[in-house]
Amino acid sequence: MTNESEIEYMHRKPQKTAKPILAGVFLLLWIFGLLLIALLLALTIIGLLCWPIIGIQILFSLIGAVFCFERKHYDFALISSLISINILSLILIVLSKEEFRD
Repeated sequence: MTNESEIEYMHRKPQKTAKPILAGVFLLLWIFGLLLIALLLALTIIGLLCWPIIGIQILFSLIGAVFCFERKHYDFALISSLISINILSLILIVLSKEEFRD
């Protein structure tokens, strides 16, 4: 049998922290870093071959940042952080899983 404090704990809403927002900020900063790398590599043949990969990472970083700011779709935010290879935002998204709503 559960007592009232356990029932209150189970129905309590998760506390909002700044972790998802910070993950979104890290994803946006990652975009600026990728753009800088793309511009520096644009002068070489190898850089031109890397443009599609960098473009995909930028796209997924932007999508992940939007989902982090809205605190929606945890799975898409996590996958976009994985695809864009951003470890800091990935850790923050995993730590703030309860704050996301699907």
